[in-house]
Amino acid sequence: MRRFPAADWAARAALVPLLAAPVANPDLFWHLNAGARILADGRLPRDEAFSFTLRGSPWVDFEWLFQLGLLGLERLGGFPALWAYKALLWALAGALVEALGRLSGGPARGRLVLVLWCAASLGRAELKPELLSVVFFLSLLWVLEAWARGALSAVPPRLAAAGSAVYFAVWANLHPGFPAGLAVLALYAAFGRGDRRTLAAAAAAGALGTLLNPYGAGLWAVLLEHARASAVIGAHILEWQPLSPRNPFHLPQLALLAAAAVAAVLARPPAALAAAAALAGLAGVLHARHMSYAAPLAALVLAEAAAAFAARRPRPELWRRGGTAAAFGAAALFLAWRAPGVVGRPRAFDAALFPAAAADFIAAEHGQLERRRFYNEWGWGGYLAWRLGPEFPVFMDGRYVFHPLLAEASAAEASTGAWRAFLDRWGLEWAVVADRPRMLTLSTPQGLRRVEHYAAYFHPLAWALVYRDGTSRVYARRAAFPATWTATRERELLMSIRP
Repeated sequence: MRRFPAADWAARAALVPLLAAPVANPDLFWHLNAGARILADGRLPRDEAFSFTLRGSPWVDFEWLFQLGLLGLERLGGFPALWAYKALLWALAGALVEALGRLSGGPARGRLVLVLWCAASLGRAELKPELLSVVFFLSLLWVLEAWARGALSAVPPRLAAAGSAVYFAVWANLHPGFPAGLAVLALYAAFGRGDRRTLAAAAAAGALGTLLNPYGAGLWAVLLEHARASAVIGAHILEWQPLSPRNPFHLPQLALLAAAAVAAVLARPPAALAAAAALAGLAGVLHARHMSYAAPLAALVLAEAAAAFAARRPRPELWRRGGTAAAFGAAALFLAWRAPGVVGRPRAFDAALFPAAAADFIAAEHGQLERRRFYNEWGWGGYLAWRLGPEFPVFMDGRYVFHPLLAEASAAEASTGAWRAFLDRWGLEWAVVADRPRMLTLSTPQGLRRVEHYAAYFHPLAWALVYRDGTSRVYARRAAFPATWTATRERELLMSIRP
């Protein structure tokens, strides 16, 4: 029986922070809402139904299969089940990454590629439907590399095409990350890393397979719309922004891309692998979310090219060991630095990131607050709709249909006047916002005056602060509610914060 060396398990320990991090993705809640709607209606949604702003607008629910599975797990075991699901998917992805490295150069390279990938992936240690795309992408990449290296027997073009069509059809109903897989297939066919005829047939059949979804070509139309709006989206959503050295989680990604590029120049890796890494790396530099596909490719390129470069040096083993130790050390230092903040205290769900207590207050005050127009922040709409139900249609949630509203709300924050006009234009009667006060300097007839941000944006003469808990605040427009109710809530809040 084979004994697993301690070095393997030391490398796999780099996966622990990704497995242990709690579930904290705000988009999970609108996915749960969508899954519940599918079950209740007995059909897939075609329009938006959880907001008062865009109710009835067309919506392509391209992650419906993921949503049904997510809902089933949540109902079966709550957030511990979702956390276990997340850990399982990350463990599977890690196993595929290590297997890719082993295909490339044996156990030592498998360990190196795994540790580099873990450091680059730490900032995305979440449960997202994209994680399924990562698993599908890595599985496809392993098959392609195994074919190219002779570890798997070649298959006839027709069989490859049939398998690819089914594979991409399933992928397209889980998450729209399949263009990354199609691009890799096309590049491997173009550069002849494997039988070109078979790879081309698989790529063409896979593209047709993506149309086997309830929305047909409408799925591709949504992807094209995302591409056209990427600059606007990137201005407001972190994962759509470029890689930046100011973001600590981007540092290992930038370092990995730079090191892979230098290594590829010094000792050229297989052309198809280099082209795939270059394309994915460019996409990742422009939009950080694409590093999910670029990181494993860059790690493979770096490991292969660095090994080839070291082999040409006078003392190759010294170069190899020195380079490996440097890469391991840098990744380990980064994980030791950032992993504790990602994992925090052991728990399945990080409720501190959501307005959980505020939702309790809102539910308790439903007689006054329900079915009134209210403003909520982008990342909280799904949670509030999930917690409060249809009696509280939200302003927006994290779905793509709300990108224009997100841009409008963000633009309104440019000045107090623009913000008040925004609240009035939408007829908003109350608001739940994050409790992150900051000071502003305003020009008044009496001169410059320092005031709290919220005192300027929700002026006390027009808005009453009726709830606050350190995570969130609830404001109510005085003209929309009985004066006795707002006065009572204000007095209770004042009493609760007195020493």
